[in-house]
Amino acid sequence: MHPATLYVLGEFLATGTQMKTERPGKACGVVPVDSIEGPTVRLKNGDVLRIDDEATAKRLKTGIERILDVGEILISFGEFLENNHPLVPAGYCSEWWQLDAGCGVKPPKDEVEALAMARAGGYLHPDYTWFWDDITWTRYGHSLTQYRGRDGSPPTYSVSRQARQ
Repeated sequence: MHPATLYVLGEFLATGTQMKTERPGKACGVVPVDSIEGPTVRLKNGDVLRIDDEATAKRLKTGIERILDVGEILISFGEFLENNHPLVPAGYCSEWWQLDAGCGVKPPKDEVEALAMARAGGYLHPDYTWFWDDITWTRYGHSLTQYRGRDGSPPTYSVSRQARQ
């Protein structure tokens, strides 16, 4: 887990803590890894941000209103091999984005640049995508009603029954 996650969770998890996991085996030991994504939190002032370093986590700890996502967990290939479990497909990551975007394209510096690149026909960088599987269809529909097209008209959308289930 990311070191910032350990602080955001109130130092509940420490190095060496054993956790139950869904897969590939029955349990794992916690070891801090700073090369993965840290937790995403909402602060008391309403700001939402991802914390990717320990110092920021310690500084903001008292100002966190809600933990929106605890960040990534890194599970080694050996765990899958030892438990004879098939590898789980990874999410869309920065490395895949770079392959899609091309080797000469630099990652966006901020959300504004990321959205501009996407509007120009590029792929949206994974650092700026939302956790769509964490919201309900009702909230998704509500968010669409807040959006207005360039001409000021509300969007039209439809969702199949199969997708809703």
